[in-house]
Amino acid sequence: VRGAGANPALRAGHTHLTGSHRFTPEAGIGALAAAVTGNRADDVMALLNARDPQVHWENHGAAWRGALPDRVLERLVAQARAVESHAARGDGMAALAELHRLRTLCAHRTGPSGAGTVNAAVDRALRLPFGDAWPVGRPVIVTRNNRALGVANGDLGVEVDNEAGRRVAFPAAGGTVRL
Repeated sequence: VRGAGANPALRAGHTHLTGSHRFTPEAGIGALAAAVTGNRADDVMALLNARDPQVHWENHGAAWRGALPDRVLERLVAQARAVESHAARGDGMAALAELHRLRTLCAHRTGPSGAGTVNAAVDRALRLPFGDAWPVGRPVIVTRNNRALGVANGDLGVEVDNEAGRRVAFPAAGGTVRL
């Protein structure tokens, strides 16, 4: 990205995103994101240690290499079960609210401490049915904008079971849910 701004052939296609539609820049995760992207390590550490109700840091250092600490796994599994319970009743609003109550930020997608490893540990603890890649309560993150469906990269939804069958519920305007 740095090279694109300096390269005349790439400059026209280079855009630097500075705002978020998911959170305010002044509080919690917004302030932390600004400190991280601003390469302000001291501010990052201060925010992580500030006991902000929106940001909780589990510092396990080098001791954690693919084996989630029990208390972290227990919190994640309890949340997953609560999301699943709401989703199985077809209550997309409650499932989404529970899903947004707790987020776990991993520095990597793969590897011993990556998001894939954390997700696999939760799935194992939930003892999901074999072969059901999309069980009720499964969080869904959009990875590519799709205007036809009205979803954007980064949107979070959850698989719910309702009278129409299984659908992914996404937050909608006015505190409603769309399937």
